[in-house]
Amino acid sequence: MKWFYILFSSAMLCNYTVVAQNRQAIDSIKNRLADFETVSMMQLIATPNLYNGKRVQVSGFIHIKFEDRAIYYSKEQADYLTVGNSIWLDFSGSISAEPLYPKKYRDINYFDGKYVVIRGRFSSKDKGHLGNFAGSIIDIDYIFESPRKYDGSRSFPNYWLKDSVIDNK
Repeated sequence: MKWFYILFSSAMLCNYTVVAQNRQAIDSIKNRLADFETVSMMQLIATPNLYNGKRVQVSGFIHIKFEDRAIYYSKEQADYLTVGNSIWLDFSGSISAEPLYPKKYRDINYFDGKYVVIRGRFSSKDKGHLGNFAGSIIDIDYIFESPRKYDGSRSFPNYWLKDSVIDNK
């Protein structure tokens, strides 16, 4: 009977440890979600000082090219390189994918020429390459391909099932 109590106590201690670790992970995710503000490209471009130094999440069309690592309001803006209406992206930090995502999404170049949601710290002072951009997003830790939801004639009901995410936290 003594062994039963020892075994039972050990199992309960292990269970408590796992629960505590899960609770810490959930708290970490909650803090990350509360740590940024979702804004539009127009808000960042029109009022950059309002968001300076803040963590933001923004969506747009991304270019990852030589001297053109930026997020644009639309594909057309990117095609014409209207850099004054775009935001420079600083990928100097490490951005990595969680192991459960396919390997192709771990390379940042995969997102070139796609609509994305990106999260990082906005700087209105850093104007990017040659100072041509409206601002920059630094300390980027999250990028997600925004799937097409409508093609002009029909909507795509299962667009949220796409799993192209890079998350650094």
